[in-house]
Amino acid sequence: MTFAEELLIQVLALDRAFADQELFHAYLGPRDLKPAAARIPPLKALAALKRLEGELDARGPADDAPGFRRTYYRDFLACVIAQAELFAFRRRRPFVPAMTALMGAPPPPPFALDAELRRVRAHLRAGGYSSIARYNREKRRIRFAGRRELERFVRDILDRVRADLLTRCRGFFPFDLRGLLDRSRLSFIQPRAGEPPCFYRYEGNGAGTVGIALRREFSESYLRGFVLHELIPGHHLYYLLKQRQVERGGADLLLGADTFYSPENPVNEGLAVCADRVFGPVLEAPDFLAVQVEKFLHRAFYNAWHRVNVQRRPVGRAIGELLAREAGFTAATIRSKFSYHTRVARHYAPVYPIGIRLIEEATQALDRRALPLLYCQHSMRTLAKLTRAHAPS
Repeated sequence: MTFAEELLIQVLALDRAFADQELFHAYLGPRDLKPAAARIPPLKALAALKRLEGELDARGPADDAPGFRRTYYRDFLACVIAQAELFAFRRRRPFVPAMTALMGAPPPPPFALDAELRRVRAHLRAGGYSSIARYNREKRRIRFAGRRELERFVRDILDRVRADLLTRCRGFFPFDLRGLLDRSRLSFIQPRAGEPPCFYRYEGNGAGTVGIALRREFSESYLRGFVLHELIPGHHLYYLLKQRQVERGGADLLLGADTFYSPENPVNEGLAVCADRVFGPVLEAPDFLAVQVEKFLHRAFYNAWHRVNVQRRPVGRAIGELLAREAGFTAATIRSKFSYHTRVARHYAPVYPIGIRLIEEATQALDRRALPLLYCQHSMRTLAKLTRAHAPS
């Protein structure tokens, strides 16, 4: 049995211990490992993963460019062990070391919000808006009466982006991108009670499920951003590319393991938000502004998260006053968003702003020909190695 097979079997065995939340976001690996996993008690699987962590240097993959797989395996093992101890077996771990394991690197310092605000204001002024608040007030609202209308809205966006990508990315990937996109199969459903009003999940073999609530009002820019982030050129494209790698034969088995918390999350989420930077300006002007506003808000909430969870201080007044002044948020909205980012989703929310910074820096540093390598399941540490190895001299 290979090191990768043994590792995957233990992770699959561990999955049964997660009663209140999922361990796997998607599993694209071999199904024939599951019977062996079903015979292993979860606590025994956790002990085996800790043993494998100690054997990685002797038995694990090489750490060669461009994948740096030994580094990724190390990050993955630490992440899965942390998930099991925190969320399955409810063991207490200091927060910052736990987040370092879940994300694959320590939380970076806060953002310089004054500089970020100047940047987003410049984009807004160029688009004819004086502030985020004015931009939010003037956004077009949209509501779908039926699923056919909703599906047409989504497919119209995807058809345009697909055509643009095929033009801009000709020769970008070492295979036929059109053939990859042709594998995409999306189905549309009405979210059930308890599900978010908008969601996406990858089902495997090119299939994805899109849930968007009917007869509920959204801003058009929010829905367009959702389609671009979750589908193409965002997460759905990421999974299509990963599926292709898994099916090629001889691929690293760990490519098929996508856990809910994962060291690849900052890279994956960063690519979804910043896909326009990777592929070129595929966003129309209104969508571009929506992304700039989204990036600024992620950075503001990250600073609040950092104060509460890393610095162990109250959020304070400054960030809330900035959001009230610039974004027009009410006091109740600010309290709700602070609660979500600093408490409810505190183990996941930071991957968005961290990922945005990662991908912005990578796209500036890497030669364009190396950019497809961003889709090869990287962690923050492997992406840093990739950037050093492939940056133009």
